[in-house]
Amino acid sequence: MFTTFFFSDYFPSIIGWLDKLTGKFSRLEKTFKDLDAFFEEIINDHLDPNKPKTEREDIVDVLLQLMNERSFELTLDHIKAVLMVILIAGTDTSAAMVIWAMTELMKSPISMKKVQEELRNVMQHKGCINNNDLIRLEYFKAVVKETFRLQPATPLLIVHETIRKSTIEGYDILPKTLVYVNAWAIGRDPEIWSKPGKIHARKVFG
Repeated sequence: MFTTFFFSDYFPSIIGWLDKLTGKFSRLEKTFKDLDAFFEEIINDHLDPNKPKTEREDIVDVLLQLMNERSFELTLDHIKAVLMVILIAGTDTSAAMVIWAMTELMKSPISMKKVQEELRNVMQHKGCINNNDLIRLEYFKAVVKETFRLQPATPLLIVHETIRKSTIEGYDILPKTLVYVNAWAIGRDPEIWSKPGKIHARKVFG
């Protein structure tokens, strides 16, 4: 549903009703109910007293403990919201960025070779990279930053809404106006980047 165009997102008071006619609202409601049932099952599984205890607690265990302690207001709906963030924002976006990074490197063999050489020099015969190694992976980190510039996981950032009347560059912005920030366009601004569609890892690297 994240890639689906909703008229109500852009024209809520004008033609938002078209989403109902096209069946998008009903699909959205069904998706929400399915996710809610999925999260409900996860929570109930953790609340089951007969469930074998594990040595390490997960995020659901911690959230349920906080809810029982009542140190601050925390409900099952709040826990479901946290799980939603972890599932969608914490996994889907990460996977998408890895795919885009590999795609951009395949389009730039020179950059790919430099990344490979840097990783091999740092890793040597180790099985994985730790936090201490990241200091030495300067070119690799530059490529990661360039991937975020070229292919942001969320091209349009989280929608904001104005709370008061404002004037920007001579334009009057009324209260309750939806504001969309196009991160994709900002990262490809030709006034800043000479070749906005290509990796500029060396420029980021210094």
